[in-house]
Amino acid sequence: MEIFVDGIGKKYVTPDEVIVNLYFKAKGNSREEVIEKGLNNVATFTNVVLCGIKLPNDSLMTRNFSINEDRIYNEETRKYEVSGYVFNQYALLKMDYNDKLLSEFLNLTSSLENAPEINFQFGLKDESKCISELIGVAYNDALEKAKVLASVSGKKLKDSVMLELKNNYNMNFFRSESNFDSGVLKTMSANNIDTSYINPEDIEISVVVATKWDAN
Repeated sequence: MEIFVDGIGKKYVTPDEVIVNLYFKAKGNSREEVIEKGLNNVATFTNVVLCGIKLPNDSLMTRNFSINEDRIYNEETRKYEVSGYVFNQYALLKMDYNDKLLSEFLNLTSSLENAPEINFQFGLKDESKCISELIGVAYNDALEKAKVLASVSGKKLKDSVMLELKNNYNMNFFRSESNFDSGVLKTMSANNIDTSYINPEDIEISVVVATKWDAN
């Protein structure tokens, strides 16, 4: 007799990593002006914030960089005209999740004259370890179910002859996000707002394994 059963492993884990998405922006009348302003904003962030929380400068990784024309619509000519240029740079920063470190990071960023917009995402540094542990939990769950089915059928359960990961594990990472634009940061700095209230939700991880067992 063959018994087919799915095993489920599921748990909630506390995030231990913060992924910080940064958006630097500057406007000017010429390409040279916006490049100078934009690079200065990035350099200031690096010197003030990264040095302040004791992270190396190469922790900041550039994701995208562009210089674009800033256009406005002229009602008289009914055409878009160039009014200047815009500097855009997206960057990524990873650091350990620590509420005090996160609070210090926000407080330092809010003190900048041209602070970047920020998006925080919370995840796990060692995803594979969590998955491996849950596969074991799912296997044991399948074993207990197979024992019950074998017993009900009047059979004795033997070895498992198949074990497959049925899903690509449902890892709902980055469920908890927080966004701050430069205006919000400036307001926080001006009003001495405490930033330690940012607490991410636990992350739900689930694994399903398909198993086959012999019973006689």
